[in-house]
Amino acid sequence: MQACTKLINSTHPTLHFAHPTLESFIWNTLIRAHFQSGSRAELLTPHTPLTVFLRMRFHGVKPDFHTFPFLLQSFNSPPHLQSGKQIHVQALLYGLANDRFVQTSLINMYSSCGNLMLARQVFDEIAQPDLPAWNSMVNANVKVGLIDVARKAFDEMPERNVISWSCMINGYVRCGEYKEALVLFREMQMVEVNGVRPNEFTMSTVLSACGRLGALEHGKWIHAYIGKCGMEVGVVLGTSLIEMIGHAWACRRMP
Repeated sequence: MQACTKLINSTHPTLHFAHPTLESFIWNTLIRAHFQSGSRAELLTPHTPLTVFLRMRFHGVKPDFHTFPFLLQSFNSPPHLQSGKQIHVQALLYGLANDRFVQTSLINMYSSCGNLMLARQVFDEIAQPDLPAWNSMVNANVKVGLIDVARKAFDEMPERNVISWSCMINGYVRCGEYKEALVLFREMQMVEVNGVRPNEFTMSTVLSACGRLGALEHGKWIHAYIGKCGMEVGVVLGTSLIEMIGHAWACRRMP
């Protein structure tokens, strides 16, 4: 995939479209590579997922359920909403809108574009939402600061993974509800026996909550817990630890 991305960025823009009979697999790979290379969705240049999709259709290649997830992910801000809606229509026309990967991508796209109502509508149309769909719905509410709605969805989840817990903890931190974030982390620790273990993002978020509360001793305990879990303190966790200590000392010095 990295080689494909480098090829796209280094060769003539028309080279990839010299063979109109390219199979959907190749086109899907190009869409994915353009997305991962950071192409801007709103620009109709040869280097965007949308342009690749349009050329794919021009050459008569039928999209499949692999086509839409990365294409939809390229629409990730309010100005992209109309384009995202048009791609949603294309997914419906090809009978692919009920695919679980496409549905999750639609939820993420609509929430990233600021339309929580349409994100919820897609979710409600899923007969039996899977874990990624639930996670996307929790994250959609977290993004817009609807922490109580996000928690309601979190509590209704039939199962949860580390993404579910981390997203909800991060939601509390983003909303300034740091104590609730730490309480939820303690709950997460209680379900570790079921195989749900915190990751680097989880611990970084928890350290942020400790710093904002000025809870230096608790932050030290979290540091020890990170070591106990065998996590490597790389750039992300190292930065979080430094920031936690800085915020904690600043809080202690406040009158």
